[in-house]
Amino acid sequence: MILLCLSGCAMGKRIVDVSNDPRFQGGYRVGQTYRLRTSGFLVTPSPGETWELWTAAEEAAEPSSTAVAVPAGSTVRIVRLGYLYDDYHPPVTGGQLEMLFAYGRLKFGSRMEFPSQVLVLPKLRDAETVPGTSVQVFPVDGEFLDLVGSP
Repeated sequence: MILLCLSGCAMGKRIVDVSNDPRFQGGYRVGQTYRLRTSGFLVTPSPGETWELWTAAEEAAEPSSTAVAVPAGSTVRIVRLGYLYDDYHPPVTGGQLEMLFAYGRLKFGSRMEFPSQVLVLPKLRDAETVPGTSVQVFPVDGEFLDLVGSP
């Protein structure tokens, strides 16, 4: 193992883009646009990491000093789907479960767009595992988001 690493392997987290793979299309889909039913928050776990779109309840349960208010009526357009894994547990049947994430472009009202992609968290219930992988696809959080446009 050490020889492999010394010969140029890169350990770390990876995002696998599955935007065009029909097996992963059970929740969010690329090209869909959602409107926030209620206000939410943008939160980043630490500087330089991807901003996440949280519900008000999620932010209240785990307050963050980085929270930026997002008003109800803002929209997010899904631009890619992906799951995260690290070199120690690639996503295979029977492996550690991985969650499929949607990444989107957030627009505050009809004017200002957030400068980077945001991670749109799913509703953590009723997951389906993609056959042949350990990736779980969750449904859209319909209590927080309304579908307003589809490709």
